[in-house]
Amino acid sequence: MNGIQEVGGSIPPGSTKMDNWITIETCLNRIEAEVIKGFLEYNGIQAIVQADDAGGQEPFLNIGLGGVRVQVLFENKEEALKLLATRTDS
Repeated sequence: MNGIQEVGGSIPPGSTKMDNWITIETCLNRIEAEVIKGFLEYNGIQAIVQADDAGGQEPFLNIGLGGVRVQVLFENKEEALKLLATRTDS
């Protein structure tokens, strides 16, 4: 699956199954993940951020536990990946 992982987590409003969510980006910190989530949502793609960092109190845990994951609904995966490919870091 091109390095994309399915992971569990909380179910956002309007969704019924966590199985429908797929990781499209892994970040080193929550701030970067939230920026990407905002970019996706601005462009009409619902996204969530999953992190194992004790609610933001222990950000160093992300490094050892696989990073902070940005997830989208499986059916939006291709559109989201294309959109992320167009972004520029500045």
